[in-house]
Amino acid sequence: MATGAEEHRFEDHTHEISALAFAPDGAHLASGSRDGSVMLWDVATGDRKRRFSISGVVSIAYSSDGTQIATGTAGGTVVLWDAATGAEVRRFNLSGLRQSINALAFSQDGTHLATGSNDGIVRLWDMATGTEVGQFGSQSDWVSSVAISPDGTHLAAGYSGIGPVYDRRIRLWDVASGTEVKRFAGHAHEVSSVVFSPNGERLASGSYDQSVRLWDVETGVEVRRFDSHADRVFSVAYSPDGLLFASGSQDGVTRLWDAASFREIRRFKSPLDSVGVTFVAFSPDGMRLASGLKDGTVQLWNATTGTSEARLDGHTGDIFSVAYSPDGSRVASGSYYDQFVLLWDVATGTVERRFEGHTSGITSVAYSPDGARLASGSGDGTVRLWDPDTGNERLRVGEGDQTGAVWTFAFSPNGTRLASGSANGIVQLWDSATGTEERRINAHTEWAWSLAYSQDGARLATASLYDTVVRLWDLSTGVNEQSFTGHSGGVTSVSFSPDGTRLATGSGLTAWQWEVASPTAVTDAGTLPSTITLGQNYPNPFNPATTITYGLHEPAHVRLHVFNALGRRITTLVDRWEFAGLHEVNFRAGSLPSGVYFYRLEAGTTSITAQMQLIQ
Repeated sequence: MATGAEEHRFEDHTHEISALAFAPDGAHLASGSRDGSVMLWDVATGDRKRRFSISGVVSIAYSSDGTQIATGTAGGTVVLWDAATGAEVRRFNLSGLRQSINALAFSQDGTHLATGSNDGIVRLWDMATGTEVGQFGSQSDWVSSVAISPDGTHLAAGYSGIGPVYDRRIRLWDVASGTEVKRFAGHAHEVSSVVFSPNGERLASGSYDQSVRLWDVETGVEVRRFDSHADRVFSVAYSPDGLLFASGSQDGVTRLWDAASFREIRRFKSPLDSVGVTFVAFSPDGMRLASGLKDGTVQLWNATTGTSEARLDGHTGDIFSVAYSPDGSRVASGSYYDQFVLLWDVATGTVERRFEGHTSGITSVAYSPDGARLASGSGDGTVRLWDPDTGNERLRVGEGDQTGAVWTFAFSPNGTRLASGSANGIVQLWDSATGTEERRINAHTEWAWSLAYSQDGARLATASLYDTVVRLWDLSTGVNEQSFTGHSGGVTSVSFSPDGTRLATGSGLTAWQWEVASPTAVTDAGTLPSTITLGQNYPNPFNPATTITYGLHEPAHVRLHVFNALGRRITTLVDRWEFAGLHEVNFRAGSLPSGVYFYRLEAGTTSITAQMQLIQ
């Protein structure tokens, strides 16, 4: 996952692969094919460990403890296998059903299995007896995906169909009563996948409309929508007020999003369909948006109306970077196919000045916050600072440093420092007045491609083309404070929201938005915990909600789980990096029965458990 390199290839099937499932511990991978087999592979070695003979497999699922594998077939058969021995444990009697079993889902405690089929019915099975304990839904559309909530109380299903009218909604049932309690409507086409969040409070759905939507389970409200570009996302940027978010893609489209809801507001289409967008930048007042294009031009848009205001044509190839002057009157542009930087007058669309001196292509340009300096980075391994008014070079850093081509750089918010990222993955921090190197960070194994300072200048986000992880660094210590994982490929762009609470990234076909962990406010040094602590929940007993507090004496990855009296995990409230300080989280019991529950804090190597009581 770190490099994107192919580790193994599994090639014993003789027909198309129709289903895949990892074991919970990641040690094994199960693959199903229409060649009449299910193969079990050792992920570390790539060796085939076992073969299960069954025709027409279209779905596979592992039990949560990894001991059993369920398979569904196009002919309507569901078989349960022992993962260790390969022995058939049970077949589920579907009463002559000859409809394809498209979806399978185990409950988290392993006591039930849900199946979804082409007859439009979701069936729930008791794993101990193999008997059907419930049917949900009755319609002509196919069940394409099923999911059981972490606490086992709810069942969700998505649908697809073959007719002109098909169900675009996700349905949610109460397992105990069999009652449909909610429908989530909004997708423009069939729903291909549904999944619950670890705490059961959110439901994510994927659709043939090329969007992923996030829903609030309790209210049924869509809380976020993620629409992918049709091609690789090259650049992302926040508006100065942080309310908008732009993404530019190889598909030739610049998209403008509402940063809070992630809903698309507007699209800016390149003049030529075949010309991709390589860079996006907002003007300081947020009224204009600049798109750098692969044909060497810069397109200026009115962000409010979506109309084109100017087309700046002066480079010979891909625009790698665009930067507005702080007053918005000028735009600087650089192309990797040229060894110069162009400075444009926004009002007239004409070139004011040309900055020459680099011996290789231009990878990045940026204005200092006060507008007194214009910086350019190049494949020649240097960053040069220019006087925008005279064109004179004022400072040069990185020459003869042997760190490779400079692919990205950024001024700190106060302009006193400059960060640069190079081809070997090293990020260097410089004094922008003297050119002195202050710190060197081994941020990535290679190609530090994009950098962004937090608003206070205390942290730096870094991204790499050959690394799926975006890293957040404390610049005073050089420590990696937080990592953002989940990208499927290299990350091309990273940008902080103006308030520093969010981070936008571009990777593959998708623009992402992340929440940034922020330090807990501490009134004086004495209130910082001296060790890891877990407080008693309050109120206690409680109904329906309670607050849990915990303290950290140093930054750590934190997990906070809730268990019932039998030791079964009900939900995970926290699973993220947290800063030192005091923290609190709210737990809502929902439809959980009255009784004693336990909550466990895991931070580093420390684990602390406390008890709470729910009275319904």
